[in-house]
Amino acid sequence: MAKSFEEIANLLEHTKFKRKWFGGVDEEDVWIKLGRLQEEYSELIKEIKRQSGIDAEETLKNRRPDETEK
Repeated sequence: MAKSFEEIANLLEHTKFKRKWFGGVDEEDVWIKLGRLQEEYSELIKEIKRQSGIDAEETLKNRRPDETEK
C-alpha cells in the first residue's frame, strides 16, 4: 500500500504498459494497471480519513445548507 500521494505519483510516473504489435498499447493491460492505481489511491484516502477521524458522511450531514452552495 502506498503511504503518501508522492508514492502514488511515483507509481503512475513509472507505470509501463504492454505494447501491441500494431496500434499502441494493450487496452486490457491499461485498465488493469489503472484499477490497481485506483485501489492504492482509495486505500490511502481511507487511511488518511481513519487517522484523522474524519467521517465524510458525518461531515456532510453537519454542514449548513448555505455552505454546500459555495
